[in-house]
Amino acid sequence: FLDFDKLVKIGLPGLQQEVAAFRQKAIETNGDVILFDCMLELLTLVQDMCLYYAKQAKNLADSESNAVRKQQLTNMHVALEYIRDHAPRTMAEGLQLVWIYGLMTPAIEYGRLDEYIGDLYVSDIEEGRLTEDEAVELTKSFFRLIDHLDCETDGRIIVGGYGRRNPENADRMCLVAIEACRQVKEVLPQFTLRFNKDTPAEVWQASQRCIEEGRTYPLLYNDDVLVPGVMEAFSVDRQRAETYMPLGCGEIEFDHYSIGSPNGSMNTLKILELAMRGGYEPMTQWTLGPKTKPLSECHSFEEFLSYYKQHLTAYIEAQADFEAYEYEITGKIHPFMMVTMLYDGCLEKGKAIFDGGCAYLAGTLELYGNVNAANSLAAIKKCIFEEKKFSCEELESALRNNFFGKEPLRKALMDAPKYG
Repeated sequence: FLDFDKLVKIGLPGLQQEVAAFRQKAIETNGDVILFDCMLELLTLVQDMCLYYAKQAKNLADSESNAVRKQQLTNMHVALEYIRDHAPRTMAEGLQLVWIYGLMTPAIEYGRLDEYIGDLYVSDIEEGRLTEDEAVELTKSFFRLIDHLDCETDGRIIVGGYGRRNPENADRMCLVAIEACRQVKEVLPQFTLRFNKDTPAEVWQASQRCIEEGRTYPLLYNDDVLVPGVMEAFSVDRQRAETYMPLGCGEIEFDHYSIGSPNGSMNTLKILELAMRGGYEPMTQWTLGPKTKPLSECHSFEEFLSYYKQHLTAYIEAQADFEAYEYEITGKIHPFMMVTMLYDGCLEKGKAIFDGGCAYLAGTLELYGNVNAANSLAAIKKCIFEEKKFSCEELESALRNNFFGKEPLRKALMDAPKYG
């Protein structure tokens, strides 16, 4: 999640000035001057793209016969020309800057829209430059563009919740965004409402209306539960926890501060099968992971569970090592400059995001089969160790033959108490 709030507040010229200042510091401290030179060149390229599309919008406007569309193209031309050399003044200019920067990054998460656009929206309304309906139309256009990215599971737009610098203006923009979500019936963006005990009633009611009409969105995240949970899970203070951002599948990052990409996945049910056989994998006939006693040699459920945990730990740690290796190699070959410029601490350190710039380099391991693994453990505990209906050898034999001829055993396992 990039710091679009910073980008909208200072614009491309402000970002250029900031990069230039840190470039001078790099010269004085024998830092990586080339990195900053490349950033400045890249920002010039973004400005050139603004000018390119401004000219294109003007040419289209000049040949457009429909008055409404002609005005839209003219507004686009004006916005693109202005943001080339200035920080945005209006909602349209802010959205245009975020979109063109995000497209060139390329970004697939667009973060706290209500925070970085809220002030511009309220200013437009109060100065009479924009109506609420026009604001909804602009937001709908922005949402359709995100949907056209076709990234399937990402494209997060997040509104509401603790930690916004401008909650009153952000809540007003929140209502606009929810209405746009209600009208744009697409897969993306993954529109998300963070709510808490202070969420205005009209925001909550608007979100419920959106859902009850059949929209999948907004996805609902309860900050009063999640913020304390994030504090505990990530060992961070409340101020940092309030910046939590869910990625496409719900993985947690901190807004323009941490990276936690989901670069690995694991089937916990398959790990259970390995543990039952002491690490032996029958399809490949390999012994994988730690070599432990098979289920048939365990004298208690607790003993077997301890071996299962050993297998889980081994594979989780292997995935963690792999994630660290990915970051190391990526950092050596790619600076991701567009991201680096809008991530906390990178410019100050003079380092690219994966080369020491990111303050909180984390990772995400996606686990599958958790409920089935838990239910299987519960069934083993009940049927094998507590009630002793069947032996471990009978269970292993049934598994090898896909329970053929062992229907009573399978039914007993299926009928055993389930997790939760």
